[in-house]
Amino acid sequence: MHFPSMNRRIGTITRVSTLYFVLFTFIISSGATPQCPPVYVFTGAAANDQFGISVSGAGDVNNDGFADLIVGALLNGGFPPGRAYVYSGQTGALLHTFTGEVVGDLFGRHVSGAGDVNNDGFADLIVGGPGNNSGGSYASRAYVYSGHTGTLLHTFTGAAAFDGLGISVSGAGDVNNDGFADLIVGDYLNGAGGTNAGRAYVYSGRPCVCGDINGDRTVTMEDFDAFIQFYFYAGPPPSGIGDVNCSGQIDLADIMYLIYYIKGAIPELCCLNTPTPPGRQRLYYEGVDIK
Repeated sequence: MHFPSMNRRIGTITRVSTLYFVLFTFIISSGATPQCPPVYVFTGAAANDQFGISVSGAGDVNNDGFADLIVGALLNGGFPPGRAYVYSGQTGALLHTFTGEVVGDLFGRHVSGAGDVNNDGFADLIVGGPGNNSGGSYASRAYVYSGHTGTLLHTFTGAAAFDGLGISVSGAGDVNNDGFADLIVGDYLNGAGGTNAGRAYVYSGRPCVCGDINGDRTVTMEDFDAFIQFYFYAGPPPSGIGDVNCSGQIDLADIMYLIYYIKGAIPELCCLNTPTPPGRQRLYYEGVDIK
């Protein structure tokens, strides 16, 4: 039996269905989906802040189960030190504000989450200050901050003027598998390999130990052997771990001091990056002046 009107309706439905299918396929394949509004909008505090010059995920800074965010403000109102702001991913609230040391630091030029650097269960932050002059003109610095308390955990300084350390910064994960997240910092103008050859440094998140010459975070006879190798064959170890008597220089007295400590004759070590303990102006052992 023939129903012409029904056939026309079915044909119409088929054509309309085909059109919808074609349109749906085009929308999906072309990516032409509606743009959702932003979750948060953060705005610089003043004219010329250059807020947003760098941005990064920060990890879970306040350990609330939500990922947080960090934003750099290079000039912070003109040409002051610069700032970095950390915001809650859950509420958008400001959690921390970090400020560069001096005018012209360019602090905040690069920002990044650092991972859990101090192994306290909270994600930490790293900020570059490629205009800092503490190690020489534009030797530059990178700073690592606790996500939990906002306190400064580490400061890394360029080895020479115009190194540009901190032009790029990032968490590196637990590179040496010691339970502490590590850091990687770019030093794009370093000249060790030739003019502006550049360098990248990987730093341990775990704090340095005075007298730990071989980098295993303990002080043993292996460090004494490493000190000898450094001193006589490769040059003195860094002052922050090698100047174990806080004399301001690394010499044979430090080797003696280190061995006395390892053998238990001296109760503690003192490096340049730690305060001199009260009362330790000179120290003698078996009549030998070791300070």
